[in-house]
Amino acid sequence: MEISGSWRSPAGRLLELEVEPRGNGQWAALHLALPETQGATWIGFTCRSAAGAEIMISPCLRSGTAEGFTDCFFLRHLLALPEALNHVDALHLPSSPAIPALADWRELVLFLPRTAFSWHLHDLRLFTS
Repeated sequence: MEISGSWRSPAGRLLELEVEPRGNGQWAALHLALPETQGATWIGFTCRSAAGAEIMISPCLRSGTAEGFTDCFFLRHLLALPEALNHVDALHLPSSPAIPALADWRELVLFLPRTAFSWHLHDLRLFTS
């Protein structure tokens, strides 16, 4: 996508992204490795964020095995507006056949807009149970 822009992590925020794509591409994403998830029934996250203008982010659980990786998208998109909003979502692993029961690794992948955007991630918490 030939992305330009900047990022910073100021006090009180995890991350501020300013992104300006200069080319075309299929996707842009932020990947966050998850801790050990073997035996988990639920995997989810909660966050608080804001954006310069309305944007939608598609959260996904990526699971890696010896055969490759599989993606399972969370049911809800993350909506970011100029005012800070909270978002919570979780996947119930036993009722999600697309998610391998055993995985060598897992990560939360946040698929970002493919257009210019400003996004401020105030807080992000990952959980398993």
